[in-house]
Amino acid sequence: MDQHAQDSKVQAAACSSLAMIALNSRESKTRFQETGVVKRIVAAMQNHMRDRQVQGMACYALMSIVNVDTCAEIEAEGAVQSIIAAATQHPLDFYVQVSCKNVGVFCCLLFLNDSVNRVEQALNNLP
Repeated sequence: MDQHAQDSKVQAAACSSLAMIALNSRESKTRFQETGVVKRIVAAMQNHMRDRQVQGMACYALMSIVNVDTCAEIEAEGAVQSIIAAATQHPLDFYVQVSCKNVGVFCCLLFLNDSVNRVEQALNNLP
């Protein structure tokens, strides 16, 4: 992700791959935390704000990675702000909206209520 930070197709594919790995391996979430994967996902979201594929896949990756151990990192790296920005940038895009909403639900299940409230408010204020 670092070497091809400006290539949206590489970023979307990387986020998709990270999501699949996280969903299929509990140990991967710990390894992702150790190697700064959340920071890279957030960077992809920030660098490709207008790309719906990157935004959707990044939210999917975050949803796949989030757990009790990764909540603090997700909050600290600015993922919640990036999710809100994605939802705001793509207000009529069903794919992005559902992806953003799903991350919010997972955060809620892990007691990140403040984060969830911010995502919910942003989504509810869209046209």
